[in-house]
Amino acid sequence: PLGAAARDLRSGGGPAHRRPTAYLGQAPASVTAMIDVSDGCVADCAHVASASGVRIDLESLPLAPGATLDDGLHGGDDYVLVATAPIGAIEGWTRVGSCAAGAGVTWQGAPIEAAGWEHTL
Repeated sequence: PLGAAARDLRSGGGPAHRRPTAYLGQAPASVTAMIDVSDGCVADCAHVASASGVRIDLESLPLAPGATLDDGLHGGDDYVLVATAPIGAIEGWTRVGSCAAGAGVTWQGAPIEAAGWEHTL
């Protein structure tokens, strides 16, 4: 689930923010693109959308208990993987949306700002 680290940070810190657990499994062979959403789900999905020349339409997110939708969409530090693949090609993963012609990221059909962690030099 997403949003646990942002939830913990909002409430003064907690285990999900201080000790994140990274996914250590192997990517399914059918994956066409994949990114960890440690900078925020929308921000990192925007990177994939831009690099792939598509629009990513997010439809739902599995949220950690006590996390807000904003925590899940923009919070970051969860170290969850988001992957693209043909429909039905990845078993055991949660479907959160789809890709279509276009650009950017939408949330339930509406464009959403790619806010998240901004790396600076």
